[in-house]
Amino acid sequence: MTLEAILNAPVALSILFVILGISIWGLLQEDFRDKMTLVPYDMLVYKEYWRILTSGFVHGNVTHMLLNSVTYFFFAFLVEAKMGHWQFAALFFAALLISNGF
Repeated sequence: MTLEAILNAPVALSILFVILGISIWGLLQEDFRDKMTLVPYDMLVYKEYWRILTSGFVHGNVTHMLLNSVTYFFFAFLVEAKMGHWQFAALFFAALLISNGF
């Protein structure tokens, strides 16, 4: 992966920074992480539907964050280069919704 390829994928790079920032904050602030994670009971009973989206940006521990980030790094920039910027963003958020059962 070249620096040029990374810089030519601004959506993937932005999403990666947002995920890392939110995940690091979540690792430091347990209450914040607990509000962001997908807990189906809380989502349905308390109508906390934001958890559908926020759960894709927070990780439970450092290992989880690193493995997901490495996988994302090796695929996201290439996919954005092939698909296009907005198509990649649509794919990312559609995959997030589908992976959470919607």
